[in-house]
Amino acid sequence: MKIKIVFIDVDGTLVETSKGIVAQSSIDAIADLQRHGVKCVLCTGRPPIHTKAITDLIDFDARINLNGGYIEDRKGQALFENPMSHHDFQMIWDYARAHECGLCFHFDDFSYGYHRFDKIEDFFRTHVKEGCTIIKDDPTHKRHLHNMPYNGVVVAEDEQALVDFVNATPNLRCDKIAEHVFDVFRADNDKARAIEILLDKFNLTWHEAAAIGDSTNDLKMLELAGCGIAMGNASEYVKSHADWISDDAAHNGVAKAIWHLLENNQA
Repeated sequence: MKIKIVFIDVDGTLVETSKGIVAQSSIDAIADLQRHGVKCVLCTGRPPIHTKAITDLIDFDARINLNGGYIEDRKGQALFENPMSHHDFQMIWDYARAHECGLCFHFDDFSYGYHRFDKIEDFFRTHVKEGCTIIKDDPTHKRHLHNMPYNGVVVAEDEQALVDFVNATPNLRCDKIAEHVFDVFRADNDKARAIEILLDKFNLTWHEAAAIGDSTNDLKMLELAGCGIAMGNASEYVKSHADWISDDAAHNGVAKAIWHLLENNQA
């Protein structure tokens, strides 16, 4: 079946993690795909503020953020929101204070530090290209009084203790994003669920979709898509769930994945 929509992960896929930039080949290939009438959707665990540098370069047809917790149309208007409950938010905050973890929460407008901002600063300075310009320390810790966040970033020296805490909390799950650093978010937020919302909106099916990703949080979309493409830098486990393997992010992996779709008349 002809591919009519493509979902593209960010870190390790569209963005090479070590450089933090989008290759020009990816920008050109996505534009070419859209000229062929195929919709392109950003699909990431990042909050919207952390993808602005990317969306300034590429006019995606829609954007899935925060592992499916927040969906925007191409103009940045919210199509779907699924924030944390106040109870789960409070449990994460209490845990961070009790264990001296670095903690920030991603809200719809910005990311705010809630505990041990020094640890959060260190992570963003060394792992995120935009650095600390996309996160604020909030000494009042009152941002959540306006609306709930969508997920938290926890810097934990004792990784297993944090994982055990999250596993014991039914409404939460976590993904490790760097050494001692975890995304913690609602258990019912995932990329595949968000994709289904957009497929329904565009009157499309999984068979008409392609997905490109590299990580375990991409597994479900790679499995369900009509064509699931794993990056060359993905683990062997992730690759085993894909229909085709592209090159790695440092060697035009996204562009080669799109060329594969076009050359095989799948898009």
